Amino acid sequence: MVVPLLFALIGHSFLTPLQRVSGSLEWEEQAIIQKLPGYHPMLRFEAPFEMLGFNQTSRFMFATPNFVAEGHYSVRDGHYYFHPVAAMLIGNREVNMLLADKDPGTQRKLHKAYADSLDDFEADYNQRTGILFLTYRVDGLMKTFQLLKYSEPDNYVSRFATDSERSLIGLWGAPEPFPEKLDCQTRYKIGGLEGLEQFTKEASASEAAVFALLDLRGDKSFRLHGKIGTWSRNGSTLTLREGKDETRFTISSDNSKLQLGGKTAFARN
Repeated sequence: MVVPLLFALIGHSFLTPLQRVSGSLEWEEQAIIQKLPGYHPMLRFEAPFEMLGFNQTSRFMFATPNFVAEGHYSVRDGHYYFHPVAAMLIGNREVNMLLADKDPGTQRKLHKAYADSLDDFEADYNQRTGILFLTYRVDGLMKTFQLLKYSEPDNYVSRFATDSERSLIGLWGAPEPFPEKLDCQTRYKIGGLEGLEQFTKEASASEAAVFALLDLRGDKSFRLHGKIGTWSRNGSTLTLREGKDETRFTISSDNSKLQLGGKTAFARN
């Protein structure tokens, strides 16, 4: 979704990291739609709080075509107004420092991508269908995306699941990969440009983790963004199957973590 050069610049600065939230607060297109080529937005809501002088607002996080934007929104009669206050979770000052040694063409391209990610956008919620119709400018054209809750309540009777499989049913999120990371200003004061570049790498991984949700359903199906398939457990191994593709995770002894390649890929939300 995000080109590597741009995604590598994602950082974290004056905005506090979003807490992990349930699948009902993350909105995306249907998995089958996400299999189509092109841009597919991801939107996460946060509880209301006071931010940067704006009172009685709520916070959101939004994956744009280029960067992750964060800001506040308001809603009236099912109509949502979104106002990003930061892209890449860093300010213009940090962007300028990171691009100082780039050629003019690259600087213009990345500055434009940064500015585009700060564009306001709107959405309308249809309470009857549960669809959030989000209107957003992509490549200069206004497009409308139909977003749904990532995970609805699981009403399936897991009669096909064994007792050990039932313990895995539910929503899993990726853990924060750098829980002790410093903010970008502190990183810069300590390590200069090298420290700021290191921070962007850590923050990039953190942003990816915020949006990572694995939903294991009671009917033995799973969803991981655009991936859908079936899952099963065999001892300490969880297997996800999508067509002919399989991914195997090692389950921790307390059933709270799913590991891949020796590292925790998902944990209980």
